[in-house]
Amino acid sequence: MRVPASLSLTLLAAPAFLPPLQAQAVEEPVSQPIAEVRYTVTYDRATAARDVIQVAMSFTVADGTPVILSLPAWTPGSYELDHFARFVSNFTATGTEGGRRLKVDRLDFDTWAVTPGDQTEITVAFEFGSDTLDTGMSYTAPDFAF
Repeated sequence: MRVPASLSLTLLAAPAFLPPLQAQAVEEPVSQPIAEVRYTVTYDRATAARDVIQVAMSFTVADGTPVILSLPAWTPGSYELDHFARFVSNFTATGTEGGRRLKVDRLDFDTWAVTPGDQTEITVAFEFGSDTLDTGMSYTAPDFAF
């Protein structure tokens, strides 16, 4: 297909009328370090009936500045984005001292910020949907979880 000369000139001239692109500085959130990390994964008859795996992670922090937690969007060697956070539900954070619920902000699709306040030991918990029969995903049946 041949492009008319007038159309070519219009396309070539169009960028001259656009404003110059300005680099926008994006401030990425910075997490305070965590220590003494422990995981609990629960899969039993109750979770199997709902096709979920319950996940809890406990850790300690030094102060009340936010902790940034994120799930990966991909699996090494998979060469595709799986966006695992889409399977997360009921995400909560509690402080061990008194079991008080903590402030949780969802920063983007796969990242959460937990504000510890005066708590030094934190537990985050969530349910992970596991009904995808694929080697890169999680799958559950009544008698096993993958």
